[in-house]
Amino acid sequence: MAFCCLHRHHLGRMYSLSSKLIFGNTLNQSKSPKYFNICKNVISSCTRNRENTRKSAYARTQFHTSPQRYLNPMILLFAKQLVKVGAIISGRTVRKWWQHLPKDRRGHFKDWLFASRYKIALGTSGLGSIIFLYYMSHLQEAPITHRKRFIAFTPDQFLKISEFEANTYHEQYEKQKLPTSDLRHLHTTAIVNHIIQCNQDIEDFRHKQWTVTVIQDDDVTNAFVLPNGSIFVFTGLVNLCESPDQLATVLGHELAHVILNHGAELVGFAMFVDIFVIIMMAAIWTLMPSDGIAAVTQWFYHKVMDIIVHMPYSRQLEKEADEVGLQFSAKACFDIRECSAFWTLMDIEMDKKGQNVPEWLSTHPSNEKRAEYIDDLMNTALKMRESCNCARLPNTDPRTRHKTKKLEVKNEKTSNYAVI
Repeated sequence: MAFCCLHRHHLGRMYSLSSKLIFGNTLNQSKSPKYFNICKNVISSCTRNRENTRKSAYARTQFHTSPQRYLNPMILLFAKQLVKVGAIISGRTVRKWWQHLPKDRRGHFKDWLFASRYKIALGTSGLGSIIFLYYMSHLQEAPITHRKRFIAFTPDQFLKISEFEANTYHEQYEKQKLPTSDLRHLHTTAIVNHIIQCNQDIEDFRHKQWTVTVIQDDDVTNAFVLPNGSIFVFTGLVNLCESPDQLATVLGHELAHVILNHGAELVGFAMFVDIFVIIMMAAIWTLMPSDGIAAVTQWFYHKVMDIIVHMPYSRQLEKEADEVGLQFSAKACFDIRECSAFWTLMDIEMDKKGQNVPEWLSTHPSNEKRAEYIDDLMNTALKMRESCNCARLPNTDPRTRHKTKKLEVKNEKTSNYAVI
């Protein structure tokens, strides 16, 4: 049975958060007081394990060893770019050298290559073996899904990257941050706290220092969580969500990215792929007859790599976060059917704005496919929610409402085309 925070109590029977947040005050916000009152009914007493968790965390901090020292990951990322530039320069230098080489010397060089073919093959095999051993030694198992994946950086190294990124975002959005007393910030924080407290069986939920920042920008329908626990939510997303359940499922998805360490995985994947990219870049700038053709070929090669390697891999991670995030929300007793309803709503809104793009050109699954995939996971997730003794869901399925609305929009669009 999955860890749950309810202990056979109905949601809303007790309302206790460390910040003692109160929703439902009559404030002039983008959502009605009724909307925020739902939050009050959703948040339950998940603080039973909080004091024990705090004590155990305190006890762990009393033991110290000499800190491990790692190479700053920013240096490695910068070095990777230098190596790419070096590959271009090296390839171009070899091409120029070959073009100016007399024909008789070209023949001698070809003969030397043929005579040295076994040594070259041996050296190439040795290099390939080193790369393979490096890859195998950095394979880690993902929590929850237990999928094997390549992670290049240690947790401490990647934490430095995410802290730098978090500071950058805080500086960028400094003037747009909502005050912590704002109702939208309060209810977002309450939902995040609830998900975290209901998933205390997962180590990272207990050990990370989570912070919530709500950014005033109604044109941005987005939220993201950095590996250091910094959560950024834009008011455009808060305004679009029709219920706390929808916002909770989106936040559950973003939290899943962090728990599954997808950020480090993507960086590691890109670094490993870049080994072959660098080799190809050197080959392109060596074999192409001119700089212009080499530059165009390199651009085309990068685009192809994005479409057939990077984007499909990113979409796979998004699907994994959808599955795990749905579990987080189910254990927190939210109406997880709203997750599918939200992506159907997003599909409608994006279609209205003409912003839907083909899935194969995106790092994310299409909104329509996403709703369908979540529906496929729904029965399992609902059983998990039921195992947590959550309150019974309403008979009205929110997915039906949005699917009907989508059909109406589609018919209207078809009618407009027919008129044109």
